[in-house]
Amino acid sequence: AAAAAAATVRQTATSASSVSSTTHIPALPLELGSGLGCTLAALRACAKGGEWRRALALCRTLDVRQPGSERVERSMVIRGFVEALRACQSARQAGAVMDVLSVMREYGLRPNRQCFTIALQTLGEEAANWQLVLDVVDMMREHGRDPSTIEFNGRRRISDSF
Repeated sequence: AAAAAAATVRQTATSASSVSSTTHIPALPLELGSGLGCTLAALRACAKGGEWRRALALCRTLDVRQPGSERVERSMVIRGFVEALRACQSARQAGAVMDVLSVMREYGLRPNRQCFTIALQTLGEEAANWQLVLDVVDMMREHGRDPSTIEFNGRRRISDSF
């Protein structure tokens, strides 16, 4: 099922692959079959391949604000966003990380520790991203998360970096 979902996403999202700015990537018309499981499988495939544009486009289909016939659990939707962040991390796309977090905010979702950890690890790869790192730290505080508990680049806690 995951391979079929990824193939469908690859075909459907081809038109988005030439987009240079992630802020203008709309939700794509997807034919993944019924259920959140197919979308999550497609997001995992995107994460493995570093397909951040497709992952972001898929995340836009996970809008929990829209009424639907299937009850969507927020925790499952957040797992989808974690996979999108992993795709951004694989592709080393700092701006896309911020876009994923922005979509989460737009949908009223609260990023979990894993979201923030992936974001900080990705942003921390380049010194030029220091302002984005501070933005994520501020976002963590807004959501009641303690930035000092996040491991940064596998060894230090973020509080040791300042």
